[in-house]
Amino acid sequence: MSNGKCCDHLLFNFGRCYPCDAYFKLCVSQSVSRAAHNCNLGRSQTGVVGDKDNHHFHIRKQFSFNSFQVSECNFTIGVDVWDKDKYTKDDFVERTYITEPSIRPGTSHNPFKKSLTLYGSRITVGLELKIYCDNNYYGDSCTVQCIPRDDWSGHYTCDSQGRKVCRRGWYGQSCTRYCVPRDDSINGHYVCDKYGNKRCLRNWQGPSCKSCVKNWYGKRCSTYCVPRDSDDHGHYTCRPTDGMKECLPSWFGAECLQQCVARDDDEGHYFCAHDGSKTCMHGWHGVNCTVFCVPESDDESGYYACDNEGKKVCFDGFHGFTINCSSTCLPENDTVAEQVQYKCTDNGDKVCNQWWYGSECSEYCVPHNDTIHGHYTCDPRDGSKVCLKGWEGTECRFPRRRWVFKIE
Repeated sequence: MSNGKCCDHLLFNFGRCYPCDAYFKLCVSQSVSRAAHNCNLGRSQTGVVGDKDNHHFHIRKQFSFNSFQVSECNFTIGVDVWDKDKYTKDDFVERTYITEPSIRPGTSHNPFKKSLTLYGSRITVGLELKIYCDNNYYGDSCTVQCIPRDDWSGHYTCDSQGRKVCRRGWYGQSCTRYCVPRDDSINGHYVCDKYGNKRCLRNWQGPSCKSCVKNWYGKRCSTYCVPRDSDDHGHYTCRPTDGMKECLPSWFGAECLQQCVARDDDEGHYFCAHDGSKTCMHGWHGVNCTVFCVPESDDESGYYACDNEGKKVCFDGFHGFTINCSSTCLPENDTVAEQVQYKCTDNGDKVCNQWWYGSECSEYCVPHNDTIHGHYTCDPRDGSKVCLKGWEGTECRFPRRRWVFKIE
């Protein structure tokens, strides 16, 4: 006991000492002074835990409080050990206590925990300390109330300090503003800020971010297009559905820089292709489609095709023609060189080769002046033999006779 005597003897106050019939008194205090033990947080007493000197037991004592001070306050637990006597007054064994500064209570789901050991001269006491706020109360002083809910008045849980933690998709002070990020054509294209306001994704605008900002087009607002009407940048508008460039009238090409005006007059006969090039109307040829040529294949009109420039190209087998390829001149290419009678000009005219004469170059004549062949030249018109002076006959082989007439 505190006075050094035995708790119990075999016979009254004599004989062998027996262990104490121990029970405990607890005092829980909180104050600025370390020496204060006013039990302002609570006091409690256990029953007799046994009649041995070494006790192992589990007794849970709970102390409720309405306020809890953390700053500059000490938390003190005191334990008094008493010996229970049946016929006399209970005997005081010893008092011990321990002080912990600035303890912060936890929550009911996550309490503050600490193992404590109180030492005295006669006793050693081990304690498991738990301090926590009541359900739905939080903070260092357990004065912040937060009740999780998911109804019309709010959609939130509570953190360890009693602050409201909005459930997914809910924002605002009481989590009553709903916003879920979207990126589709039905709901819109946006994220949510910390207040639950919609913040449009890049290039989107509108209350639900469903329309493209200026100069952006397409299903994803990913095509940039600014209407232009200049020779440096092009001449076009932007198609509202996808932002593709649509050339202004008379302008063509990917950048609408090629100009073409369709016409059908003396300055040209053409349409305009997608790239701005000129497409000649039927029968017209040349850079500006001003040369007319239509292929023909008859004796009256001629036998020819037309090249890209509108020039007439005579059909195969015709060499050297009139302007409409209507007359033929066919060189006799299959004969030997000495027997070739004529050649053809580009206009289709026959030009007789040497020694050949006549309109068809069919008359052959080689000038001679000998006794074997005769003495003659050739008439350039028809190739007939023209006897040299002093000669006569069909082959000009006979000397011309001199006739003398005398009149007496």
